[in-house]
Amino acid sequence: MLTLDELPVRVLRCRHPIPGCQRALVTRPLLVIVGGAVREWSRPMLVEACQDIGAALLQLGPLIASDALADWMRKAMARVVDERAACA
Repeated sequence: MLTLDELPVRVLRCRHPIPGCQRALVTRPLLVIVGGAVREWSRPMLVEACQDIGAALLQLGPLIASDALADWMRKAMARVVDERAACA
C-alpha cells in the first residue's frame, strides 16, 4: 500500500483523470502518480498533460516497489526542477 502522506511532499488527490489534468495545468506539479484503476483510454490524456507542464509521471502497478518509491520520487522531482530551470 502506498503511504504518500508519510512522504515529504504535498499531495493533491483527484478522483478522475479529466479534472486531474485540469488541476495539473493550474498547480503545475512536479510529479503525477496515476493509480492502477485508471482506464486505458484516459492515459494518453494524462501523458499529454504531464508533457505540457513538464511533470514526471508514474503509473502505479504491481511492479512498483513501495519501499523504493520515496527515492524514485525525490530523483524524479529533482530532475523536473532542473529541466524547468533550464527552460526558464
